[in-house]
Amino acid sequence: MDPGFARPPCEARAAGPTQVLTESLLGATPVAPGCATWQVKPRPAGVTWVQGQTPTANGPLTVRWAQDTAGQFHLQVTAPPGTGGEVWVPLATTASTSSALTSGATFQRRSGRYDVYTVGAGTFSFSSA
Repeated sequence: MDPGFARPPCEARAAGPTQVLTESLLGATPVAPGCATWQVKPRPAGVTWVQGQTPTANGPLTVRWAQDTAGQFHLQVTAPPGTGGEVWVPLATTASTSSALTSGATFQRRSGRYDVYTVGAGTFSFSSA
């Protein structure tokens, strides 16, 4: 074996890119141990769509989002039982508006170019334009 490759690729540092993509692009980050409380804050950065999940002690937290060239943004979050958190819906401009397309999401505040909602377990859809 080449001594330059003596470490196995499954070493913890090999997971770094996955964590960066999950937290930055997908926007899913744990807030409490076991991900019982989490935050979803997508950072679109010119990407048209993203889909992924992050493990929690109660099952996967799944996030899907897409945006089009007209500035419309669609976001779906599926949270496992026993969890809850904040969903930050990106806004194209400070004059943009967002809406929760499913019941159970509570609008909390506007923070810069995001509208912030709280949700519990279940599937929740949002849009902004």
